[in-house]
Amino acid sequence: MAVKSNLFSRIKNDRQKINLPNLLTLSRMMILTPLVLFFLIEARPVMAGIFFILASLTDLLDGYLARKWDQVSVTGKILDPVSDKVLVLSPLLILGIDYDLPWVIVITIFLREFIVSFGRELLENRENLRASVSVSYLGKIKTWVQCVAISYTIFQLPFSLWLMWIAVFFTVVSGFDYFVKYRLAVKK
Repeated sequence: MAVKSNLFSRIKNDRQKINLPNLLTLSRMMILTPLVLFFLIEARPVMAGIFFILASLTDLLDGYLARKWDQVSVTGKILDPVSDKVLVLSPLLILGIDYDLPWVIVITIFLREFIVSFGRELLENRENLRASVSVSYLGKIKTWVQCVAISYTIFQLPFSLWLMWIAVFFTVVSGFDYFVKYRLAVKK
């Protein structure tokens, strides 16, 4: 409970919590609602794919603007990874259920995201350790490879399954990278 109250107090005390990059991050989560609705209710993969690509682009834009305009905030650092996970995991689940995406792909990506998130939570109150296990470029590449692979799969384009396996590769490698960084940070 202390971690949650600390998290909420960090957001509450963030002076830059309302800025364009954070609004883009929030919009990424809100765009997923129509995405899921198009998938489940109307079975319109083209519209779902368009919403997914728009949501993916906000991931690029929010971080770029936050750094460029010096608006990197505590709120953004908390919301962005959550938003990324919602962006990737929601359509993956649907692709596994409705589009015959192999469950080993879905489960591998889910497990990596859960394990890395759990590791970050363990480090939440230890500022010196959390900084040493921050978001890596490998993690960013993983997210983008996943987004491309998911887009191909939503649109049912050729080689989508190959791209999903490449996404799994980057998922596992970046997960291993976080594990190594976590172990090194804890040993210090």
